[in-house]
Amino acid sequence: MYVDAESVERAMYGTKLGEGASPEEQLHTFISGIRDYYKALPQDRFPHIVAMVDELTAGGGDERFEFGLDILVRGIASHARP
Repeated sequence: MYVDAESVERAMYGTKLGEGASPEEQLHTFISGIRDYYKALPQDRFPHIVAMVDELTAGGGDERFEFGLDILVRGIASHARP
């Protein structure tokens, strides 16, 4: 399911942001939207996600994909700061 979600995200990214901006600007806009969404989540229900917004949205696509896989395998709590 994670690989499917990654594929859908990449497809949506390409079609949703479309033309006009450079690929770097499009990526920044896309990641900023995801970052804003994560920050808006209720902290009492999603404490790890809200606390780890920067880590979850940092790096390139391959880095985020590998980080996401690691979270699935080891759990998000293993990445949380004490």
